[in-house]
Amino acid sequence: MPFPMPHALASCVLALVVATLAAEGVGRLGFPIEPASKRIGCLDGLRGYLALFVLVGHAMIWVNVLRGDGQWRGAPLYPFGGVGAAAVPMFFMITGLLFYPRALAGIQNVNWTATFIGRVFRILPLVAVSVLAVCCLIAMRHGAPADYSLRELLLATTKWMLTQEAPIFRVADSGRFNAYVLWSLEYEWIFYLAILPAVAAVASLKPARLPSWTLPALLLVGSLSARLVIDRQLVAFLPLFAVGMLAYEIRRIESLRGLFASDRFSWVALAAVLAAAALPTSALSIPNIILNGLFLTAVACGNSFWGFLHRKGPMVLGASSFGVYVIHGVVLAALYGGGVVGDLPIDRLIFLFPAAALVVVLIAALAHVTIERPLIAVGARLSRYASRTRRAAAVDDSPSEGGEAARRRLTPVGS
Repeated sequence: MPFPMPHALASCVLALVVATLAAEGVGRLGFPIEPASKRIGCLDGLRGYLALFVLVGHAMIWVNVLRGDGQWRGAPLYPFGGVGAAAVPMFFMITGLLFYPRALAGIQNVNWTATFIGRVFRILPLVAVSVLAVCCLIAMRHGAPADYSLRELLLATTKWMLTQEAPIFRVADSGRFNAYVLWSLEYEWIFYLAILPAVAAVASLKPARLPSWTLPALLLVGSLSARLVIDRQLVAFLPLFAVGMLAYEIRRIESLRGLFASDRFSWVALAAVLAAAALPTSALSIPNIILNGLFLTAVACGNSFWGFLHRKGPMVLGASSFGVYVIHGVVLAALYGGGVVGDLPIDRLIFLFPAAALVVVLIAALAHVTIERPLIAVGARLSRYASRTRRAAAVDDSPSEGGEAARRRLTPVGS
């Protein structure tokens, strides 16, 4: 049976509406939302929808697996196919934007210990929950080989949490049980451990007469040039981080920030992201990067799209976005991958998207409140302790300076 595009489009829209309404309800129950002073533009309102686009994209892939050609690939559905494919690259842009201010301070002024501790406690707890859920689902579906050792399980799950989705219980394609979403973690860690310090090091060496935007511009031009001769995934992603950094530079200029945040520019930004979704080229192509970067810059500058991204629903989705990203694959595998749907025809199978979105949003919101947020706070306390220890040691080693003067000089970004 041909892929029913009208049904799929309607179900995707309905899934977004259901997710938003559920998040609005959760927000009215007292869900904790970060104050405006801790947010950059309207990024928090955007992130939840990026994660939801990934969800509906993977839901369409499951429909193709069950009722299509059986391959792990989705049917082309604009704008959801293109926007879904662009969601993870846009997450990389956001990462570059959020951490670029630390690099601007220079490598010697960043508390790298605090930064890395914060990232570990921000990322790994929900990843661990996702991996545990995958292990349970695989165990229920396939069981474990009699000679399968705890050491083998720990090795496989460690790989999942850091770099790659290895077979669990020796089940091939174990990554399908969470829609293979953890592939992006490897590049996140590379960014924190190598790219960000490298940019900070260049910032320390940059002549004062050069404007700060030359840093991301150099990274953008250099990485785009490198892609012509180096066929590596990491090199392909480098321009995304650079575009996020340039978006931060644009929002620092008051006149440009006002332009990008204006209601009139909302139409330009929407047209850009829809055009990127409709392009037949890869989400990593230069036209897509430019168009999606334009949209992201508008959001970073505070464009709320007529107030929508300031509403409780988008804010709750944004706070829960990482949970939506790492958990949705398990929910989809439980729904579509174990014979639960039986012989349900494709046009009805598609209309399970809203139910999946509802379940994922509720689980992600609960996980944010009970797991993610408390452990982020633990990481913040450990980071502050590491910062105090470092400053105390530095002051003790600086006898020629007054104590308070030394402390002010040695207070690093990220502490």
